[in-house]
Amino acid sequence: MKNPLSRWLSRRRDPDAELREELAYHLDRRAELDKTNPTAARRQFGNVTQTQEEMRTMRIPIWLDGLRQDLAYAARTFTRTPGFTLASVVALALGIGAVTAVFSVVDPLLFRPLPYKNADQIVSVGMSAPIQPSEWLLGPDYIEWRDKPSAIESWAAVEGTRNCDLTEGEPVRLTCGVVESTFLNLFGIQPFMGRGFTKDEDVPNARPVGLISYELWQGHFGGAPVIGHLVEMDGQKREVIGVLPKRFEFPGLRQVDWLVPLQMDVKRQLTRQVMVILGVFGRMKPGATVDQVRESLRPLFNHAMDYVPPQFRKEVNLKVSGFRERQVRDFRTASLVLLGSVLGVLLVACANVANLMLARGATREREMAVRAAIGASRTRLLRQTLTENLFLSGAAGIAGVGLGYLLLAIFRGLAPQGVPLLATASIDLRVLSFALALSVLAGTLAGLAPALRLPSPESLTGTRATGVRKDWLRQTLAAAQIAISLVLLAGSGLLIQSLWRIQQIDLGVDTGQILFTHVALNDQRYPTLEKKQAFYLQLEDRLKHMPGAAAVALSTSVPPATHNEAMILSRIEKEGQPLDQRAPTGGMVNVRNITPVYFNALRIPIVRGRPFTEEDRNSTEGLIIVDEALAHRLYPSGTAVGKRIRPGGNGEWFTIVGVARNARNGGLFDSNAPEYYVLLRTRGIQLPRPANGTWDRGRMYVIIRTSSDVRAIAPLIRAEINRLDPKIPVEIQSLDTEVRQLAARPRFNAMLLALFAAIALALAAIGLAGVVSYLVVQRTQELGVRMALGATPSNVRSLVLNQSLKWILAGAATGLAFGLIATRGIKSMLYGVEPNDPWIIGGVTATLIAVGVLASWLPARRAARLDPMVALRHD
Repeated sequence: MKNPLSRWLSRRRDPDAELREELAYHLDRRAELDKTNPTAARRQFGNVTQTQEEMRTMRIPIWLDGLRQDLAYAARTFTRTPGFTLASVVALALGIGAVTAVFSVVDPLLFRPLPYKNADQIVSVGMSAPIQPSEWLLGPDYIEWRDKPSAIESWAAVEGTRNCDLTEGEPVRLTCGVVESTFLNLFGIQPFMGRGFTKDEDVPNARPVGLISYELWQGHFGGAPVIGHLVEMDGQKREVIGVLPKRFEFPGLRQVDWLVPLQMDVKRQLTRQVMVILGVFGRMKPGATVDQVRESLRPLFNHAMDYVPPQFRKEVNLKVSGFRERQVRDFRTASLVLLGSVLGVLLVACANVANLMLARGATREREMAVRAAIGASRTRLLRQTLTENLFLSGAAGIAGVGLGYLLLAIFRGLAPQGVPLLATASIDLRVLSFALALSVLAGTLAGLAPALRLPSPESLTGTRATGVRKDWLRQTLAAAQIAISLVLLAGSGLLIQSLWRIQQIDLGVDTGQILFTHVALNDQRYPTLEKKQAFYLQLEDRLKHMPGAAAVALSTSVPPATHNEAMILSRIEKEGQPLDQRAPTGGMVNVRNITPVYFNALRIPIVRGRPFTEEDRNSTEGLIIVDEALAHRLYPSGTAVGKRIRPGGNGEWFTIVGVARNARNGGLFDSNAPEYYVLLRTRGIQLPRPANGTWDRGRMYVIIRTSSDVRAIAPLIRAEINRLDPKIPVEIQSLDTEVRQLAARPRFNAMLLALFAAIALALAAIGLAGVVSYLVVQRTQELGVRMALGATPSNVRSLVLNQSLKWILAGAATGLAFGLIATRGIKSMLYGVEPNDPWIIGGVTATLIAVGVLASWLPARRAARLDPMVALRHD
């Protein structure tokens, strides 16, 4: 005869069986209450006789009362098993907290609606080329595109951001955004107070006006009334006409303190003699798509190509992209990688907790079997189990949110400058809702497998089934943890190796004991080149005689990363060899104007010829030094020293007097461009023509190599500059610090991914050890029989290790397959390392297997020490 549980498992489900079960529970509750308070019983439960329809109307309150009972029972159950509860909550809290913190950072970048009106209708428009991949348009092309019909109904141009000096009171260096008057209207931005620009203010020689940021208004002006106030900016009085809204986002996510009008000279631009480079945005017509915009602009693009030399045209393309894509293009990959890594940690935590619950469920099989035998439906048991899981995940969610706050604060403290929107990231209602949904999902995932597992008949009868049930689910979960951990370890290993390669880059300069500052002279206080020259010469002389100054140089830029002027390689004319008008660009060549001490200050060796001398500064002869890369490009089979070249194919001829060792000039990641150096002369000086209009005119870097403590000499430098002009803000930086900051973002990414991989590996190791321990307990009698028949402890240990090794190898193989695919996604984050580097992939795989074997060793050793007689009596 079948036992009661077998009958329950085999019978056909009656549609009203669960309803009758709930009714029986309902009537039992009424009977209990009727003994103590009959009035309350009648008020709460009514008459005992119920029709089927009345029963159905009672489902909701019965269900709610059942949920209350389930939650109370779950609380009592978890209180009785504090070790299990603590381990489960900690594992899930680690995953939920990490995901919550990272989501709070990437949500504004990738998912949160942009703070612009109908942002999905805004596109970025322009041309792209290998020398400038981001969209750009020259001034005359923008004017033509703006005035011709297309799928774009309104346009706005920006000239980007640059430093500007607030010279009113104590001088402060700020960031200014230069925009067309239509900018605010196109993006649907309303000033916090005041108004935006008018067309009359966006023409040459118009009265100077500007809008200030909300943060500058609160911080510098103390929130005082500023509309109509005249503020001295770069030596010029500007009227404040408005205050930008809080957390204003400039395209590219750069923070700006001021917005000033572009004031582009349309007539001068159309002559194509002096052209500005613009970032261009447009709002699409209703119903238009990005593809339709691209096609409508194709004729205008083709016409613009008529002004591009034929050999360059194949390198230039039309580019139209959605605004969010343009906004986060440089940060999307890193954001998705970090979010994916913490989701991987959460999956490992869920698998870990699922294994714990399976083990716990094995100890509760008799309880579940008894409940099923007395009439509890499978749905009722499933609801009880899921309620317990959700109770556990709720506690983990609360702990995870607290951990998320802590991790977010740590991220802010460790993150380098330039991580977009990190300062404004917060765990707000949106992030809390995400954390709540995540907790419910995590609890469901962790508890679904044990909840679906049916109790065996033997659990009720107390009989022992022959053999050992194959617990494939636990083994699969353990293998999944290994696989996910391998993917995370592979990614972190590649990023760490990439970081090591970055730190080994030969910069070509000695960055130790170097300070530099950027000095900007405005046209109001220094209207002529002669006045600018006199200031710099006087400053150079003062700093030379300053205590601790070993070498002082002036330069228009500082390696390896400050802005460089550049020109096309094919536009450099060699004496006796006219320019080839059909030659392609050949790439870009950096141009740096320097004083003679520059090479000595940065310790860049001259490998051939000679450096500039002080006597050369008084000469009217054009002298130039090229680096090794440019010397090889210009004269691949001969020496460059003594040769004459003419940059741009017109103007002054320059004689090459020396060849310098290559120095980094494109940062740490971009390819290094060839470079030439032009001497800043003291007689007939011509300060370098700026690349972007009048804003950069009269700007120079002062480079000081010191023989003393850099922290001691910095105040002396500031004092000397202030004695010459107290209106110039002085920001002194260490070149060593600057170089470290260049590697700060990849270091931050590598550190976070390594941290998440380590957490996943630890959870996987703990989970694997738990699975093996459970296996040993489950097979205790079998192991006792084997040992009674003559198996040695080493045989038992090998048996356990061999079985666990199968799971480890299965997980490692799966993780290896997915890892080889996933690591391709971080290719843009790597430097000098291939995504499928065999040494790194092999190394992390071996490390993971070793950790897995070590995690299995302790329970295997315990199994080898079993007493056969005790094992045979084990129930």
